[in-house]
Amino acid sequence: MKTFNELKESLLTEKKVKVGDQTIVVTKAGDQFKVTIDGEHLDNYDSEKDAIKMAKEFIKQFSKGKG
Repeated sequence: MKTFNELKESLLTEKKVKVGDQTIVVTKAGDQFKVTIDGEHLDNYDSEKDAIKMAKEFIKQFSKGKG
């Protein structure tokens, strides 16, 4: 039988996506997907697809304004 901590860790999933020189980390916690870009929390989303899409859009907009 699994312990509580093992069960809790199995519910958390993490996916890393590389966009340009930025690393996006999408973590599923409960029913929300938390987006982190280079260690900074961006936002929570309802689906993984939306989370990745919005993170890519954020990076695109940020890189335009930066240079």
